[in-house]
Amino acid sequence: MALGNFHCGRLLYAQNLASKQGLAHGVFRYSLVRGLRSRYISSKAKQANSRQSSTSQREIISVPRPAGRFQPVYKSSKAYQSFADTLALRASPTLLYQAPSPAVYITGCFLLGGFCFTWAAINFYSHYLYPADDVPAWAPVFVGGVCVAMVAFGTWSTLGAYRIVRTIAAIPPSVARSEPLLLKIENSRVLPGFRPKAVMAPYSNVVFSAHLSKAELKLTPAELAHVRDQQAKMREIEKSRILTLPFRQASYWLWKAFEAFKKVWSKDGFIYIRVKGMNGTWKLDKNAAWALDDGRALDRLVKHELF
Repeated sequence: MALGNFHCGRLLYAQNLASKQGLAHGVFRYSLVRGLRSRYISSKAKQANSRQSSTSQREIISVPRPAGRFQPVYKSSKAYQSFADTLALRASPTLLYQAPSPAVYITGCFLLGGFCFTWAAINFYSHYLYPADDVPAWAPVFVGGVCVAMVAFGTWSTLGAYRIVRTIAAIPPSVARSEPLLLKIENSRVLPGFRPKAVMAPYSNVVFSAHLSKAELKLTPAELAHVRDQQAKMREIEKSRILTLPFRQASYWLWKAFEAFKKVWSKDGFIYIRVKGMNGTWKLDKNAAWALDDGRALDRLVKHELF
């Protein structure tokens, strides 16, 4: 009887222990499965997010392909047009350069040339053809050589009045009825009553000896104010001092005449122009003239060479 009770107690203890171990094992399995499930769900969520972000990036970056064969798209050629092409598309000529009347310079050229011719004629007649009896034998020969040099200098001075450019215009093909853009170079009138001559040539054949545009002089606000004050003072002086006005005018014109003779002698302030296929050179005044875009328009069209 006691042995049976003992076995029954052990059996109940074993069942209780097994039930506890099974419960613990079930809890462990439940926690393990739950952890693996949470990890699996989180990994799936990350993959879904990464797929959505990559899909959105691909949608932003991707460019739809045109239907059919791929055709390369070129930008409009209007953005790459040169300045010559822009002028060629115009319906009327474009004025690029205009100089004031060079009457003072031309008068100076003729006066200096006339003086040289007159001096050479008088001295050649009196000292070379009919020299005095008491002069050495070498004197007439020397004077004759000087007279020849004066004639050459007078000729050079007189020819300086020719081929002075008055205007330069760009002639489009629609007006000139030619394929390339043309430049029309019109000379100044040498004498009253004479018709000014003009030549037309493609812009690629025109060569300048120097650039027409000048470097921009940037002044500070203080310097600009000083220049304006000086100009205002000069205007007040011209208005208030009437008695000295004739002397100021005479001084101005004498200075202009001096500058004209200096220019005749030194050819200062001129740019020389050559046209390929034509003989001779033209002279362009760069100081007292108007030019489109301060001369940059012509500098963009023509070539530049030293000659």
